[in-house]
Amino acid sequence: MLDSKSASSGQLNIAMYIRELCDQGLEFDEICEKAAACRDRMNTYFVLNNLETLRKNGRLTGVKALVASTLNIKPVMGATEEGTIIQLVQAIGLKKALQKMADIVARETANPQKKCLMITHCNNLAKAESV
Repeated sequence: MLDSKSASSGQLNIAMYIRELCDQGLEFDEICEKAAACRDRMNTYFVLNNLETLRKNGRLTGVKALVASTLNIKPVMGATEEGTIIQLVQAIGLKKALQKMADIVARETANPQKKCLMITHCNNLAKAESV
């Protein structure tokens, strides 16, 4: 079993890589080793447009969620090497939050020409395309 330590696009990225390794005819143990190394090189970033999920799971108090929503504060989130979700920065407005996320990705990505960038969205294709 391989924990992706990521979410949808991270899981897809690993699955596509495993398929590529299988197509090369590698042994199971070598595929597992390479897939884990791939996972350890991945980064996950996202912007929350709605803070309700953070409020419901106890990561944000009702008062803080109300204030942040009223002020249109959007958190830019990431994950630690262990897969724990963390807040990286925040911005006022979705457009600025997405720009900050893109800046973080550009700054933190080594050898981008050798990486696969995956962008997912939840019912907001226009914003995904703008990123």
